[in-house]
Amino acid sequence: AQARVARGLESRWRPADPSSLFFSTSMGQHGRKRTWKPKESSDDLGGTCRLDTSVPTWVSGDVLQVWTSLALGDVEFRAVLIKPPGWDTHRQVGPYPLAAYFPGLGENAGAILDRIDEFERVAPEPFVLASPMRPKQGWWFIDNGSAWGWMKGNFREELAQRYCAWVAELAGREGIDRKRVGIFGYSAGAYAVVEMLAMGFGLPLSGIGLGGVHGHGQWDCSEFPGDQARGAQDKFARFLERLSRHQGAGFIEAIHGRTDKESKWEDASKIIEALEKRQLELGFPKVHVRRLEPEQQDLLPSSKRNRSHHSYFGAAFVRRDFLVALFGGPPPLPLESSLEPPDSLQHSVEPQLPVSAGAVLRTRDQVQALAHSHEKPQGANACTGPQFEWDSGPAAYGKKRKWKLYPPEVQAQLAQEYLAHHHAGKVVISVDGWEYTIDFDCMCQRAHHTAYERRIRLREEW
Repeated sequence: AQARVARGLESRWRPADPSSLFFSTSMGQHGRKRTWKPKESSDDLGGTCRLDTSVPTWVSGDVLQVWTSLALGDVEFRAVLIKPPGWDTHRQVGPYPLAAYFPGLGENAGAILDRIDEFERVAPEPFVLASPMRPKQGWWFIDNGSAWGWMKGNFREELAQRYCAWVAELAGREGIDRKRVGIFGYSAGAYAVVEMLAMGFGLPLSGIGLGGVHGHGQWDCSEFPGDQARGAQDKFARFLERLSRHQGAGFIEAIHGRTDKESKWEDASKIIEALEKRQLELGFPKVHVRRLEPEQQDLLPSSKRNRSHHSYFGAAFVRRDFLVALFGGPPPLPLESSLEPPDSLQHSVEPQLPVSAGAVLRTRDQVQALAHSHEKPQGANACTGPQFEWDSGPAAYGKKRKWKLYPPEVQAQLAQEYLAHHHAGKVVISVDGWEYTIDFDCMCQRAHHTAYERRIRLREEW
C-alpha cells in the first residue's frame, strides 16, 4: 500500500488491508510523504507508551485514525473505550460491544471526547464508541454542504457504501463482539444512519438510534421559496423508497422533539412509518418512538437559546436503558408522547421490564407499602444508606449550582429502592403534594405537573 501524504500533526492508525495495521512513525513535512511501518507490538510506539491490556490496541481517543479502502476511499475517525463507574481498567475482558455515532453538522468525530464522562455515568457495561468525520463539503451522503444542502444536493451512493464498509470492518476487529453492534446518529447524523441502513451494512445490527432525524429533501415545502422547494418532495419520495428496502435491526428507537423546528416531526413521522413497515416485513419489532416535550430537551427553548427546539442529544442517547437496548437488551419503557401509545398506556397499566434488565417502575403506593414493611428511620440524619440531592439551580451568576437534600421520609424511600434494585429503575415519590419520577438510570427527576427534568446525584459523603 502506498504511503499517505500527511494532513496534520497527529499520529494515525492506517489499516492497509484487513490483516495488517500500519503506524505513522514520522510527519510529512515540506511536501514529503508520511512514513508508515507495520504495527506488531507496543515497542512500535518507541517504548515510551504502556498500553492498557484491557483496551483493544486500535482504540485510542486522542488519535485521529484513518481507515483506507483502495476501492471506496478513506474514513477518518476516533474510537474510545467507555468504562462504567467502578470498572477495573487493569483486568483483561472482552470482546466489547461497538457503538458507532454519526454526529450532526455542528460536530465532528472529536465530539465523543467531550461526552466520555456523560456516557460513562450511564454505561451498563464497557463498550467501544467510534465516531467518523463527515465527508468534506457534503451533508454526509449528499453532495452539497450549504445551508440548504439537504434539499438541493444529490445522493451519493458510493459515500454511503464507504461508511457501511467502515462499520463492517470495525465490527470484525480485535476486541469487538460482532453480534452486538449498534449505530446511532443525531440530526444530519441520523439521516446518515438511515441511508446506511437502507444500503446495508453486511452484518446484523443489534440496535439503531435516531435523534432528530430528517431526510433527503422534505415532505412539506410550503414555507420555502419556489426555487428551494423545487424537486425537494421528489427527492424525499425517492429517499423513502430507499428506506423501504432497509436491512432491519433488532431494535430501532426514534427520539424526536415534538416542537422541533429544524427536523420537522411531519417528515420524521413518515421516515418512521417507512422504517416500521419494513421492520414488520422482516419480522423485526416495531420502531420504538419517544416524542419529547420542550421541557424534556437538554436546553429549555427560549428566545435566546435553543430557539430551534433542536437540543436533545442527552435526552435521546445519554440513557442507560437506550444503551442496554442498543446492544441487544430489552427495549426502554415507552413514553406517553410516542407515535402510537401502546395498549398498556391506554389502559393505565404500568409496564415493567424483565427483572434481568434491572429497571423496575413502582408507584408511590407500592413504595410506601415497602417502606411500612420495615422500621422507618427517624430524624433528619437517621438515613444511613445512600442520600440523594437534587439540582435546584445556580446559587447566583457565575457561582456553583445549589444541590438540596430530599426530606428524610423521601430519602428513606429512595435509599430502599436504590439498594433493592441494584442502583437501577424508577420510582414515583411525593414531595409537598407534588409527584415526581426519579430515574436512577439517568440520575434525573421529572416533575409530573410540568414534565421538567432536573439532575440528581448521590451525596458525596456516601
